[in-house]
Amino acid sequence: MNLKMSHPDMQIIALAVWHAARREPEVSRRAIAWCIRNRMASHAGSEAECAGRICGQLLQEVAGVVDRSAPKEICFDNPDYCRAFATSCLVWCDDLADPTDGANIFHRHDAMPAWAAAMQPAALLGSYFFYRAPPPPRLASSSPARLPRIFPPNELPERAGA
Repeated sequence: MNLKMSHPDMQIIALAVWHAARREPEVSRRAIAWCIRNRMASHAGSEAECAGRICGQLLQEVAGVVDRSAPKEICFDNPDYCRAFATSCLVWCDDLADPTDGANIFHRHDAMPAWAAAMQPAALLGSYFFYRAPPPPRLASSSPARLPRIFPPNELPERAGA
C-alpha cells in the first residue's frame, strides 16, 4: 500500500496515536497507528486533509471529544509523543506488523458504541477493541440473469416433425 504522507500529516497521526494511547502499552500504539493507516487506505486517503479528518473521526469516536487543549505543535521533548511518532513512522514503512488484522475502527473496552453491537472484534489490544468495517454491499451483476423463455398459455412452440 502506497499512501503518500507529508511530515505535517505524520505529526497529526502521531498526535492521534499519542492522544489515544497515552497510558497504553506499545502494542496499543502500534494497533492505533495501523488502524489509522487501514482506515486511510480504505478511504483512498491521498488528499492532504485526509490524515486530519480520519484522525479526528477516530478520536471523536473513541474519546467522544477531540482534546482541543493539546498544543498544535508538540516538541520532541515529550517521550510519549516521541514514541507515538516513531511507532507511526515505523507502521507507515511496513517495519511493524499489523496486530489488528486489518482493523479500521476501534473503541475502548469499557464502552459499547451502537455501531459495534453487531460486529465481531478482530482484536482486543490494551484497552481497545479493534474491528474491520463490513464490506460494502455487493452490487447486482451488470448482466441480467438469464431467465427461461416464458410462453403465453396456448402458444407452446410446435414440435419439430409434428
